[in-house]
Amino acid sequence: MNPPTNMSPTVELSLAELTDLVAAALTALGLSENERHIVTKVLLWAELRGNSQGLGKIPARAVSPNPNASEISVSRRTAVVTQIDGNLNLGMVVMERAVDEAIRSANNASIGIVGTRGTTTSTGAIGYFTERAAKLGLICIIFGGTPKAVAPFGSVDSVFGTNPLSFAIPTANDPLLVDMGTSAATWFGLLQSDRLNEAISSDLAFDSTGAATTDPGEAMRGAIRAFGGAKGSALALLIEVLTGPLAGGAIAGDETHQSGNVVIALDPDLFGFGADFSVRTSLLVEQIRHSRPAPGGSQPQIPGDRSRAAFEETMRTGRVKLDKSLVEAIHAIADE
Repeated sequence: MNPPTNMSPTVELSLAELTDLVAAALTALGLSENERHIVTKVLLWAELRGNSQGLGKIPARAVSPNPNASEISVSRRTAVVTQIDGNLNLGMVVMERAVDEAIRSANNASIGIVGTRGTTTSTGAIGYFTERAAKLGLICIIFGGTPKAVAPFGSVDSVFGTNPLSFAIPTANDPLLVDMGTSAATWFGLLQSDRLNEAISSDLAFDSTGAATTDPGEAMRGAIRAFGGAKGSALALLIEVLTGPLAGGAIAGDETHQSGNVVIALDPDLFGFGADFSVRTSLLVEQIRHSRPAPGGSQPQIPGDRSRAAFEETMRTGRVKLDKSLVEAIHAIADE
């Protein structure tokens, strides 16, 4: 493995060219028009923000439809709670439906909680979905269950998924957005490092023998560490319980129900203080932004600021730079 250089050859495309290329590749993978519409939005949202949940999913064929899929169904619905069976449909398509259901319940009953199960493909960057709800004036939280790849603290066996979480909160300006995994490295980040023949830090993962490794391929055959030691592992455990036993999704060693997710949407006026919610939240954000930096540190950052700035710059120029090998891999699928 070579050390990371961040000097891989790049190509520049217009946003229109990139969108057409993605649509062609997804068509070649067999997605319907509705599936392409949803998946394209989610993948580009991530890619244009530097999120690892972007276009690398196409050459990894992590967005390929399952030929055995049947119609998404609702198995339980109350005023607040909805249970969705994805029936092997694409994770992003099921998540779009789940967020729609959560928004509907929150608008009618001030809170909406949706559980999903029965998906075998990635839900993508769940920050796309929480931000969508926040732009409609709702607080949104999503817990994502994923295939097993992460070792609990003190173990070298993969028991947890990478188990991302995201929350988005409306403010007087752009939503406050957090989108993060509970693993020390993301699965698709490892895939990218493996594709570029780049080494990873030795404190991120174990190989299949339980030894620390700098080889991303070995890490994917072994187990990723949870971020933040015991505390990150505890958070991953919480998400594992919510998306597995609670929502009916898979747990380690039992993939019968496939991946599960939980979506929560809240009306900011839930407790009767919604009139000044956005203003007070914005005040809190500004207090953080203008707090004194730690010695040797940069200016305090608000989660999502950098990724939003990257996205806005791409929107301004209409151009995007991508790793050349990634573009070639997507072209290869589009040309099939």
